[in-house]
Amino acid sequence: MCGKDYSVNGECINCNECCTVNLPLTRKEYKFFKKVIAVNIKAIRNNYEIFMKKGLYFLRCPFSNLENKQCQIYKDRPTICRVYHCHKELRYDEETIKLAKANTSHNLIDCLPKDIQRNIREGFKKLKEFENE
Repeated sequence: MCGKDYSVNGECINCNECCTVNLPLTRKEYKFFKKVIAVNIKAIRNNYEIFMKKGLYFLRCPFSNLENKQCQIYKDRPTICRVYHCHKELRYDEETIKLAKANTSHNLIDCLPKDIQRNIREGFKKLKEFENE
């Protein structure tokens, strides 16, 4: 996620800077987001196309609005998004993050269409290769 503190007085400002597509989900969240993605597939495909035209991998959360930099599902965001803080004093609450991940069984990536999943996995593979150089 992000390494910079974008919060205001320690509170999330919904700036979208820490949003990634690699989000662990609970079984209940997985079912919910599978439906939400189906309903919003046109907007998600539009975001995906923007990334593809720029030659980028789609590693941002599909609910991250690229124009206004806001989370489109902020009120219904996954647990992991709720417990993560970019505020420098709260960021490394490893126990809370570990607890949130322990209760997950799926990933947001798995909710997306197969072609977008392939792009994301390829992007993460390239990122890992780059980090290992």
